[in-house]
Amino acid sequence: MNRRLVRWLVVVLALGVVGTLPGGPVAAQVRVTVVDDTTETDTPPIFLDSVPRVLNLPAFYSRLVYPRALAREGISGEIVYEFWITKEGVLEKAVVVRTDHPEFEAATRPHLAMLRFSRGWAGGQPVACLVRQPIRFQLND
Repeated sequence: MNRRLVRWLVVVLALGVVGTLPGGPVAAQVRVTVVDDTTETDTPPIFLDSVPRVLNLPAFYSRLVYPRALAREGISGEIVYEFWITKEGVLEKAVVVRTDHPEFEAATRPHLAMLRFSRGWAGGQPVACLVRQPIRFQLND
């Protein structure tokens, strides 16, 4: 049987925001998990030279429509996605980690394909990464 090895860098940012901090690159500790068809093996944590960030988040937000039922009720909240980013910076997969309301997924899912990411880098090489990104829905007062 031909086994496909997949290497992903799991990036969990304390602030839950994809990007770099003012003043330069972020050194984020990550855990690399090597996965084949049947097993999973953890390797020691490594450091990223730069974390992938969403390049067009304002354009993405401009396309979102607040769910009507939640707007009528005055309900705010968020949905948190895990984005699987290839070493080329392309969104490969998006998984909902949690959401305050299922309607937030219906409002965001159709627009995820438009997201563009910078590459993640480790040791001078582009790397595939898994990043968490919250998307907040808040009504203006």
